[in-house]
Amino acid sequence: MIAVAGVAVGCSPGSPGETSTSTTTTSATPTGTPTTDPAAAQEQAAVDAATAALTALIATSDAVGQAGYADWAPMAGLVGGELRVRAQDLHEQRAASGSRQTGSTTIDDVTVAEYDAGPDGGGRERVVLDACVDTTDVDILLADGSSRLDPDEPTRLVVRYTVQNTDGLWTVDDVASDPARTC
Repeated sequence: MIAVAGVAVGCSPGSPGETSTSTTTTSATPTGTPTTDPAAAQEQAAVDAATAALTALIATSDAVGQAGYADWAPMAGLVGGELRVRAQDLHEQRAASGSRQTGSTTIDDVTVAEYDAGPDGGGRERVVLDACVDTTDVDILLADGSSRLDPDEPTRLVVRYTVQNTDGLWTVDDVASDPARTC
């Protein structure tokens, strides 16, 4: 569809000193809706879900730590695979030592490192995310109030998270950090 607009400026038509200008604007309206590649749409949905699961895990982990590691239950549906055992062990150690977290973790940037669509039909996708994790404002305090953290460790790292979809339940199944990968 093409739209045309005319605008006249000046004295009334036919009068001496008449000036007129005309502006024509054309714009094309698409005749159909753009098609979306189903594989690309599935990948984007998986990346969005994996990122949401990671964000939920970080926020929940902060809340559990700030509450003194008293209750693992909020973490249970967010952590899977081999990470689940490691995270539960760490949680139990921190609870037993009377540790408590102060501050909150932030994620400044998330990029997709890998995507595996899994078998046809979805429900088993795996997304590997690299996230710039900032723990500058976080401390883990022992029962006596001393810090458990090494002051020489970097507080902004690129951390690699493997996030797995198991029939609609997205869990973070692995975490790997390299102190050399600061951000």
